[in-house]
Amino acid sequence: MTKITLGSIMTFTALALVACGSSAPANFYLLQARPATSFQGPATDAAEEISIGIGPLELPEYLDRPQMVTRSKGNSVKVHEFERWAEPLVEGVSRVVSHNLADLLLSEQIAIHPWRSLLKVDYQLSLTFTRFEGAADGSIRLAGSWVFYNTEKNKVILRQPFNLSRTAASQRVEALVDGQNQLLAELCEGIADAVTRVVASWENQPLECSGNTKQSPSVPLRQTTGYLQQGVFRDLEGAG
Repeated sequence: MTKITLGSIMTFTALALVACGSSAPANFYLLQARPATSFQGPATDAAEEISIGIGPLELPEYLDRPQMVTRSKGNSVKVHEFERWAEPLVEGVSRVVSHNLADLLLSEQIAIHPWRSLLKVDYQLSLTFTRFEGAADGSIRLAGSWVFYNTEKNKVILRQPFNLSRTAASQRVEALVDGQNQLLAELCEGIADAVTRVVASWENQPLECSGNTKQSPSVPLRQTTGYLQQGVFRDLEGAG
């Protein structure tokens, strides 16, 4: 008869616990702001002097989680348990947007919602994202809308949808995150273009008119950002 000692039982139990408790290590990723030197397009003096509050920023609930999410076929999504964000995604996006806009607008007076500093916010930029994820084929999409308020007059002065996309350099997670960084940079460039013009208008700086669209002579309209640029100033009729 085989004898089973207490020591053998304890050893087997310990090995079983180790086997059950072991799993693949998780990888963590951060969104990154784009280097200031890579942006183009000078801001006006008015844009440099104003203060802007970024937020609130809203993400779809299926993205608001530590794990990274990608689109699969049809309407299905895949949650990657071991590929995770190093910070809450909404905080990472807010951080990158604020840094990018500070560089684009040449302004240090930018606060992230909820702003607790003594900075008086002249304008508020809120963003609602409906898409911000990649797919199995390497495509990435960023979609939603943003609203620009004048806080002193409690007035919406600009409302704009966006729908941007690009293909990652590879299907690796690092390439996906890099593509998301680039889309956020493209989004911020479009916002900065529009904000520069609308602030110049509200701060009584001269603007040239071309057709039905008002524009600043120093900042050309971009045609590649996915915005309805010809309607940028539709909310400003009669402003001033």
